[in-house]
Amino acid sequence: MNHRRILKVIKTIRESIKGAEYIYTNGSCFQFFLILNSIVPEAEAYYDSDHVITKINGRYYDITGEVECTNHLSMKEHYPDTNLKNTKMKCEFFDCNEIEELRKRKRDNQKS
Repeated sequence: MNHRRILKVIKTIRESIKGAEYIYTNGSCFQFFLILNSIVPEAEAYYDSDHVITKINGRYYDITGEVECTNHLSMKEHYPDTNLKNTKMKCEFFDCNEIEELRKRKRDNQKS
């Protein structure tokens, strides 16, 4: 799937539900990867201890469109023994307490 088509799919998902951008950037980013992965099987998840982005054809995406990959590493490097396609909920994959603490820090930093 080419870059333009990927962006169109992302836009369609983003516009399909009010608040989609918030949902997929505040706790459901892995589920967004799973959606893209179901459409583009070669899609790969990348994670930076805060947010999952999706690599497709050498480019990186999240619900906002194309994004930069800065400190993200392949999920396979983070969790080599986990079958990502069978992971249904983030809380099965990540420590929810750790995720909530990261969100709290992010909110506190934004207030500063």
